[in-house]
Amino acid sequence: MSIKQTLKERFGGRVQIQAVSRVPSGSSVRLRLSVLPEAKPNTPKAAVILAQRHLGMKKAHIALTRLLDEGSVVVEVPVVEDVGVLIQELTEVGLDAALHEPPETVDVKALREREGMSQEEFALWYGLDVSTLRNWEQGRSQPDRTSRTMLHMISVSPRQVRESLDRAIAAE
Repeated sequence: MSIKQTLKERFGGRVQIQAVSRVPSGSSVRLRLSVLPEAKPNTPKAAVILAQRHLGMKKAHIALTRLLDEGSVVVEVPVVEDVGVLIQELTEVGLDAALHEPPETVDVKALREREGMSQEEFALWYGLDVSTLRNWEQGRSQPDRTSRTMLHMISVSPRQVRESLDRAIAAE
């Protein structure tokens, strides 16, 4: 059976889920989900597991369909009481789950110096405000999640990020 079949094709019409007992409290987490090798995922059960953590059934269905179509998906699960328990439950239904977060900290100054750029050059190349860059480097503020993601991408592939930004600007 192909992994790319939709949930409806795999399991027939609507799967009726009566009452889903939800966890009472917890924190939001982002998970990357993929199918475990040699596993036949139980996606209806996975949907229930996600719904118990306050992810709507429609969003769970869309995410799990995309998982089957594309091989992996990232979901934000709103209320997770224990990440380890959630990952174990998803593993039991044939899914590999891992936290999907940017690094908590980024040494912006070391990254910029590694690239051999001044603060002004780095800010210009990557579309940053130079005063924000200075504040990060001097510890007066910390990059938010989006900025940490961008900085991580720069640290891994600086040339590709610059080329991508150049193409985006040229396309405007």
